[in-house]
Amino acid sequence: LDFLSANGELALRDLCLTFMSSMMFEDPPLAACMGLGIHPISPHIRPMPVLVRNALYWSKRIHEGFSVPDKSRSKFEDFCARLNRLMIALEPTWPSARYGFRAPDTLIVRAVPFSESYEAAGELRQANAECSELIGIFNLAQGSIEP
Repeated sequence: LDFLSANGELALRDLCLTFMSSMMFEDPPLAACMGLGIHPISPHIRPMPVLVRNALYWSKRIHEGFSVPDKSRSKFEDFCARLNRLMIALEPTWPSARYGFRAPDTLIVRAVPFSESYEAAGELRQANAECSELIGIFNLAQGSIEP
């Protein structure tokens, strides 16, 4: 927040705050990241933009006629539904929804009470597990080309 305050023009852009760890996140820090609009990155945790990018890539491939077994397509649809729910729930926490530029030395910060951080953290863990499974499925189906 200090860096953002010192560089207020950044609030005019779409920010993607990240926190990277070489160790697995325990639930409290992961929930804190989710509630603050920070994308956590650690072993087994991909940030939301990467999950969304994978989903868009796979959706495009399926739309272009890529053959996926019905069971795998159902898993993919469940994954997309989970991502949509998570994105909608987290939208008020993103920096673009919380910070506003007023002048080079003035920012507007909106407090967002987000009581569902632990649930969002669990959903993110589940979405990452599903993504890992889908990567394997799509790689097998397309000859090991990862998105």
